Amino acid sequence: MLMLMTHSTAVPPLLSQLATTYKKATPWFDADCRAARRHTRAAERRFGRSRSSADKLEWDRKMKSMRLLYNNKHGGYWRNEVNKGNTQGLWRTLHGVLGDSARDDTSPYSADD
Repeated sequence: MLMLMTHSTAVPPLLSQLATTYKKATPWFDADCRAARRHTRAAERRFGRSRSSADKLEWDRKMKSMRLLYNNKHGGYWRNEVNKGNTQGLWRTLHGVLGDSARDDTSPYSADD
């Protein structure tokens, strides 16, 4: 019983932490991207069921369109972040995306070493 109680209290914070990490890793991924992914996956499943050349062409078309959207969103997001001119905020964002924890200046080494 104790194991079940520990598991039920420990899992929700872990899941929310993982969800937060995922969102930080792709801050440019928005509702348009989710819709494009959903439509592309639907076309892929349709092709998987039918194996028709028309469905294959439609899936390919949607896949190319999704990749183009992803590239545009990704590039636009980072161009906007860089052009804001807030270097401290940019570094904070980059550390968040890379999963680095907040850095402190308590290194055992100094500039003289």
